[in-house]
Amino acid sequence: MQNVERSRGRSSGSFDKSRCDRLCRRLNLDSKSRDLYGSCGFDSHLRHHIYFDSKAQGLALRVTPAGTKTWCFVYRSGGKPQWLTLGTYPAVTLAAARTLARDKRHVIDVEKRDPAAELRVDRQAATLTPADIPAVFTFADLAAVYETFAKGRKKTWKDDINKTKKYLIPAWGSHPVHSVTRRHVHGLLDTLVAKGMTTGVNRVQAVISRLLTVALDRSLVDAHPAVRMMKRFQESPAADAMKLRLLLGQRGGEVMGMRWDELDQKAQTWNLPGVRTKSGRPPFGAIRAHIGRHPPACSCFP
Repeated sequence: MQNVERSRGRSSGSFDKSRCDRLCRRLNLDSKSRDLYGSCGFDSHLRHHIYFDSKAQGLALRVTPAGTKTWCFVYRSGGKPQWLTLGTYPAVTLAAARTLARDKRHVIDVEKRDPAAELRVDRQAATLTPADIPAVFTFADLAAVYETFAKGRKKTWKDDINKTKKYLIPAWGSHPVHSVTRRHVHGLLDTLVAKGMTTGVNRVQAVISRLLTVALDRSLVDAHPAVRMMKRFQESPAADAMKLRLLLGQRGGEVMGMRWDELDQKAQTWNLPGVRTKSGRPPFGAIRAHIGRHPPACSCFP
């Protein structure tokens, strides 16, 4: 890590098992913890010894001059090292620390979240006093809170904010959050449908639900107005598109671009135009398939 520096003429880096055994005995680590054989360093700023585990990526044991031993998880966010405290040794054993470290790594690599950013947001929310909360907490105030909340948790948070600013703030921005009812939600969604929006209404509904979930979690509303609300448009699952592709034996892009005017349901054929094929030529003859047995259930095409 960047803050592990040379000290007392010894450089940080790998070291042998016998030296680790001596260090572990000096740190009063039990026999099961003797396999903490990673690298060793010294933080000259905090005057802490730091021992990195060789089995759990990012796990480190930080030892103060007073002998306090703290497990930390270290990772990089935007190029800068982030340190998360996992607990003190021996209250948290080596095995438990490794499990915690692997859980954090899963959050970062798989869920694409930033644990340190989430922790900062939670701490900031915990420090809010009644004086910091406006007398009338409007939907616009909720949108600002949600933006801060979603930045460290949701990969597509910008899409949520754009939809909020485009559709929700103009309609409810000045409304107190607790005054937004289920009727308001239905009214807004029905208005968008009347303007020609189709499956995009489902995305707006999902954003509304997420914002109100945050409001409910923070006791800004007594009940969730959009809970268990039915979607206005049925979206074909990916399984339908895959089933149609396997049935026809064509390329995915060609199947996903299928149009109703290309189908002859009486003859149960699909006349694929050459402009949509990879070769630029239509297939030899019409593609026969049991289209009649699979009507608009496969509604993945316009």
